[in-house]
Amino acid sequence: MKKSLINNALFNVLYRMLNVFFPLITSMYVSRVLLSSGIGKVAYAQNIVQYFIIFASLGIPTYGAREIAKVRDSKSAYSKVFWELFVINGLATLGCILAYYTFVFVSPMFNATRTLNCVVGIVLTLNFFNIDWFYQGQEEYKYIALRSCIIKIISLCSIFAFVKTQSDFIVYAAIQSLATAGNYVFNFIHLKRYINRPVANFDFKRHMKPVLILLSSTIAVELYTLLDTTMLGYLCTDSIVGYYTNSVKLVKMITTFISAISAVLLPRLSYYYGNGEKKLFDQVISTSTKMMIWITIPCSIGLFFVSDSVITLFFGQDFAPAISITKILCILIFAISLNNLFGTQILVTVGKEKLLLVSVMAGAITNLILNSILIPRIQANGAALASAASEVVVLLFTFVFALKNVKFAFDRPFFTSLLFSACGMTFSLIVGNHIMCKIGVSDLINTVFMVLIGIISYVAIGSCTHNCVLQQMISIL
Repeated sequence: MKKSLINNALFNVLYRMLNVFFPLITSMYVSRVLLSSGIGKVAYAQNIVQYFIIFASLGIPTYGAREIAKVRDSKSAYSKVFWELFVINGLATLGCILAYYTFVFVSPMFNATRTLNCVVGIVLTLNFFNIDWFYQGQEEYKYIALRSCIIKIISLCSIFAFVKTQSDFIVYAAIQSLATAGNYVFNFIHLKRYINRPVANFDFKRHMKPVLILLSSTIAVELYTLLDTTMLGYLCTDSIVGYYTNSVKLVKMITTFISAISAVLLPRLSYYYGNGEKKLFDQVISTSTKMMIWITIPCSIGLFFVSDSVITLFFGQDFAPAISITKILCILIFAISLNNLFGTQILVTVGKEKLLLVSVMAGAITNLILNSILIPRIQANGAALASAASEVVVLLFTFVFALKNVKFAFDRPFFTSLLFSACGMTFSLIVGNHIMCKIGVSDLINTVFMVLIGIISYVAIGSCTHNCVLQQMISIL
């Protein structure tokens, strides 16, 4: 293997950090300019087009990375796979473009927002060139990180330059759409270095079953992640949608960063599994699981205690109602990160897409039922509770199914150390929060102090109890 797994993880962490850092700066600015109602309008429009993007992409983003990784040692083989999947994606995208714009121009529900819906539809229109899965399969995380950095700098400067008033929400949506589309165009221009010209002996049929199964899983996943915003937009005001959107965005920023560690595993695990190296496969999974748990637990605890200050610090006083939503959503940091590991990285790698489908369908049904009950009663807090419960249900299913395909070694000393660290961190944050409230410091000082005391207490106790993950990370650094 020419590419180091650690180097891949570092570049992918850099890429995910860009996906955290730039949206964070953007949100801090536009939330104060557009306020909750403007953020809500754009979020709802993006929510609608995302349904069509799901069908346009099929299950190719996950399936494509896996299939390219399996044959990446043969240029002719992975070129053939690429063109087959590219054509399938193109036909699906064309159909979804026609359906989306017909829906937008015919349905009366879009009379007041038709321009905004057309603008966010740019991402769907250029989904033909959404081929990140190819570069992930090739483990080209350095290219992905550098490309993303360039596009994000351009989009950030554009937002500062052109989004000036509360009425500029369409301009903001256009910049976001063009930035996403810019990534796609860069990908295709860069592609000629890797791919042979297309040949005539395509075999589309062999891809259809796994692609459609993964599409079903993706639909189920997105159903319970998109349904919250869809129902809030239909039943509540734009401001309520804005509160919920920024709370979810803050949580997803953290999970995006954490998931970068496990995201690089799919190509490598596919390679090990495809070559019968089961021992290495189990070893990577076991280490990654402990690392995910060790990182996600303090992040969940920490965000719960700093929500009061971090929401108003990042988004302004107008978003104070989002504090309670964020506290509820903290559990998603733990659940989503492990769902990604057990579901996408393990079940997809071993070809158990149907089990992943069962898991996410259980989550989707849970979400639909709870949203229907809770949103009319407690609005955004209800959507947050439904989302948290759904992810926990999916986690339980994916974990049980993963146990049947991977050997997990229960490490008692690790979990004992983890328990002491988590309890010690929680106690430190309770005391720290009490002190900060007594003093009455600014949101910035409170956030920085609470983050530092949380990290120091968690790492210190982990070091004293000889946590194996902490020791391994120190040795790597």
